Amino acid sequence: MKTKRDLFMHGWRAALCLAAALLVCHARAAGDDLRALLDLGRPELRPVAEALERDDAAAAETALLAHWRARADAKAAWEKAKKRKPSDFDRKVADEALGHRFFSHAGYQPSLFYGKDIDWAYWPIKANELRFQLHRHKWFLPLLRMYAHTGDAKYYRAWREQWTDWDKKNPFPARTETDRENIRFAWRALEISDRLNGLPSQLALAVHAPDFTADDLVWFLRQIRRHGDLVWERRAERGNHLLFEMTRLLTAAERCPELKAAATWRANAIRTLKEELAKQVYPDGVQYELDLGYHISAMNLFRSAMDLAPEAFTPADRDKVGAMAAFAADLFFPDGNHPFFSDTHDLSGRRRTLREAAKAFPKAFDRPGFVSRAYPHGGFYVLREGPPETGSMTVLKAGPAAFWHNQPDNGTFSYWHARRDFFPDSGSYVYGGADTKAARNAFRATKAHSTLTLDDKNNSPGSKCVAWQATDRATTVTVETPAYPGLTHRRTLTLAKGGTLTIEDTAEGNATGTLAIRFCLPPGANPERLPDGSWRTRFADGNDIRLDFADAADWKAEIEKGWHSRLHNKKEPRPILKLSRAKDSAKSIHLTTTVTPLKDDK
Repeated sequence: MKTKRDLFMHGWRAALCLAAALLVCHARAAGDDLRALLDLGRPELRPVAEALERDDAAAAETALLAHWRARADAKAAWEKAKKRKPSDFDRKVADEALGHRFFSHAGYQPSLFYGKDIDWAYWPIKANELRFQLHRHKWFLPLLRMYAHTGDAKYYRAWREQWTDWDKKNPFPARTETDRENIRFAWRALEISDRLNGLPSQLALAVHAPDFTADDLVWFLRQIRRHGDLVWERRAERGNHLLFEMTRLLTAAERCPELKAAATWRANAIRTLKEELAKQVYPDGVQYELDLGYHISAMNLFRSAMDLAPEAFTPADRDKVGAMAAFAADLFFPDGNHPFFSDTHDLSGRRRTLREAAKAFPKAFDRPGFVSRAYPHGGFYVLREGPPETGSMTVLKAGPAAFWHNQPDNGTFSYWHARRDFFPDSGSYVYGGADTKAARNAFRATKAHSTLTLDDKNNSPGSKCVAWQATDRATTVTVETPAYPGLTHRRTLTLAKGGTLTIEDTAEGNATGTLAIRFCLPPGANPERLPDGSWRTRFADGNDIRLDFADAADWKAEIEKGWHSRLHNKKEPRPILKLSRAKDSAKSIHLTTTVTPLKDDK
């Protein structure tokens, strides 16, 4: 008969056996996880593979951490961050993040407080971009740069705690109805790709923290694999989003070749980018969203892909991206300003990338400088006269149908002379969201642009060029837009020597209603009607224009209040000169406008 002591010893031995078995199972599971995660055939992972051959998962993880700390990019990033003084931006957003004030978007400042217990669904301003971009974690790298430079572990701890908190509170797939609503923002492919793009750079710094363990590394490598797989699974159907996602997937494959999934990511990304280069870029080099800012982004993304995988792209592919760069450069005015067509914001910081592109694609930039050029597939027409220092430049937009970032603005134009765009387009101001939809629609509306409207309704796309002539004396372009049912808008622009711009507008068809032609002037224009019925601006610096109208007897002229936006969520008032009249029959209606530059004519 067994004594109590015998029973105790038996139970104790059984518990030890169970614990040992669990440890073995855990070790095997950890080893299986590493085998599924890593490409163990790579030479640099040989110590990891050898440890796994011995079923020593702990040693394998330790070897993996040693490898990651010794990687050239991790060592270089750490030394650079240690030595370089953090930027004012990095210091600001990192210090804000310590108190859970997160920098999501430059247009919504100051940064919002998301609570002591972080509420990642907090959304006080119903602007979609604010909530989307919260999930891009723009403050994570600044936290780690501050840690590397100062050695203060509070920055590292904040990064580590906020990452795990975000992962816990933003589940995918959804578990509740609240989760499902949040997935639209946190797990859109563009945001997934943005986080994927930041993770390798974060790891390159974080691995040097004494508190960063082998388990931490494996956790973050799993995050990279998960994000990469989800970028592909949830990728956008088209447009710049798809280009961002695929270029970031290719970048992750190049930066983390140790991951078994990297080869598949690379193949999928390259194939998709090559397909999209054929789909998204017209023969004249214009990207099909018809927005200069996103056009430059698309060009840069294709160029990055070519740098990462040069063998995958043909000389014809390179020529096409070179044409994209040359087109973008052509739309900038000599002083660095540019038209604000569609959703374009201030692009002054992008000119550097165009200068770099000119070096990368010299063939595309081997052409005369300040001359007129037409891009009929994309619907952009650049008219120039004189030398860039003293000449003039007009850009007309009248193109095919596009989508979200394009605006119903066919026929709108900019006129630049003496370092001023006298008819700057409205810009976009804001994107979507319950609190911003009305403002977005107001900036997008056809009546917010320098073109023709019928009853102030939005016009239709599908413009075509019917005439283009560039000579030493003048450049003339004529475009036709099926603007409204029963009404075609024909607009002819002629830019002549000396900077005189003539605009001939014809509205023809059986549609009736109120026609209006608007000239959207810059802030500070102070338009003034002269006794002869013409108008002029009154800028403080004396750099002005005069507008004369022919065939204008039945047109009523008045000044409307309009808006111009150069940056997201920022706008300033500007005057709009509006001419309107009734169209009550099928008879064609004409208006000829002459814009003449004035200088120091008080």
